[in-house]
Amino acid sequence: MELQSKSLQTQARYFEALLRRYHKAEFLGADPLCVVHRFTNAADQEIAALLAALLAYGNVKQIIRSLNHLFALMEMHPAAFVECLDLRSVHKALKTFRHRFHDGQDIATLLWLFRQTQVEFGSLERAFLHFDSGEDYSGALGGLLNLWHSWLGRASRLRSMLGKPSFIHFMASPQRGSACKRWFLFLRWVVRPRDGIDLGLWHQADSSKLLFPVDRHILRIANNIGIVSARSATLKVARAITGFFRVLDAKDPVRFDFALCHLGILGDCPTTPDVGVCEACELAEICQLRTRLASQSKKEILSSLGSALREQECGRKRRAR
Repeated sequence: MELQSKSLQTQARYFEALLRRYHKAEFLGADPLCVVHRFTNAADQEIAALLAALLAYGNVKQIIRSLNHLFALMEMHPAAFVECLDLRSVHKALKTFRHRFHDGQDIATLLWLFRQTQVEFGSLERAFLHFDSGEDYSGALGGLLNLWHSWLGRASRLRSMLGKPSFIHFMASPQRGSACKRWFLFLRWVVRPRDGIDLGLWHQADSSKLLFPVDRHILRIANNIGIVSARSATLKVARAITGFFRVLDAKDPVRFDFALCHLGILGDCPTTPDVGVCEACELAEICQLRTRLASQSKKEILSSLGSALREQECGRKRRAR
């Protein structure tokens, strides 16, 4: 039976079962967040989380290798590295860094913006919440990124970064309809309560205002289940997915993100549909794709059975002649 025909209580039961299976620290090895957990100091964790989230694109093994290299260049003390930040020395320290199309100059500029935010507001959290005015955190994120744009525009040594495609990749804004997957991933990590996975670093922020970080796994699974019907991730899609889970848990809708994402990452919801794999999934009873696959399988079985019966009948008639 499909999603729409299930009661709220029944839907919640299926997703809670998924949480019990996947929302576990043992699955952090397939997530860039595992690198952040190596730091024990909250200040180090915040900077590490920002860098890990904004570099979280591509193959997860490559992401983790890049993060290990980056933090080694920062001598495994990112907070101290930023506190003593001097652009010239930072550029030199990070000159060997490369993650796909990002380089050390991109990271140095990002860290300069982080440090400026600390100086102006006291913390990144305070700056972020200064711009909060809506029912979710898209407005706060847009306000923070606008502020960063203005700072870069006034900084003669950094103004050119506003025209550098790799750096602009960090600055995807919800005000332009972007799904902002990497930023919403960072926010999930630092805002949600510490639970062995998320970090709980921001104590004044509200988990109910978080939005789903919609990566390819979340988008595909949300389409499979029937939460959305969308080919690409946008802010509208992120809000629609979050809205569905907000009905299940108004105070903490994105707590389902890690489990749902790892259902895809670990191959338990394969890109190529497999009805046998689908049957073992906790969400099988509410997955529209699984319902279609099961229906197709039944038709194929009946068609094969019909063909076999026709062959038998033809053979009987030939023998009778």
